[in-house]
Amino acid sequence: MKRLLPLLLFTLSPLLLFTSSKAQTLPPEGLPIPQIVAIAGTFQDDLGCPGEWNTDCENTYLALDSNSLIWRASFQIPAGSHEYKVALNGSWADNFGLSGEYYGPNIPLELEETTLVTFYY
Repeated sequence: MKRLLPLLLFTLSPLLLFTSSKAQTLPPEGLPIPQIVAIAGTFQDDLGCPGEWNTDCENTYLALDSNSLIWRASFQIPAGSHEYKVALNGSWADNFGLSGEYYGPNIPLELEETTLVTFYY
C-alpha cells in the first residue's frame, strides 16, 4: 500500500517557498485523513485566536478543496520572526513541523512586512 506523506508549503507572493515532502520521521501507518488542519504558531493571537500555539482556533484552520484534496488558507501575517506547525484534528496528537517531519521542529517564518501568506497541506 502506497503511503501519502504531507506536503507543507506556503506562498509569499510572488515567491514560492516550500518544504520537502520527504519526512525524517514518518507518521504512523494508517493515519486517517484529518477532519481539521490548523496552522498553530506564534502569530495566532494576531489573527484573533485566544493565544498562540492554539490547535483548535478556527481562525487558522485550512479548508479542504474537495477536487484536489489539498487543504489551503491565506492569512495576513504581521512582520516579524514567527514559528508554526501544522496540527491535525484540533490537538497536538498528530502534527508536522519543518520539512514535513512528523513531530518535527517548529517551522520558521521571517517576514519583513505584513504579508498575505497562503499555507497548503
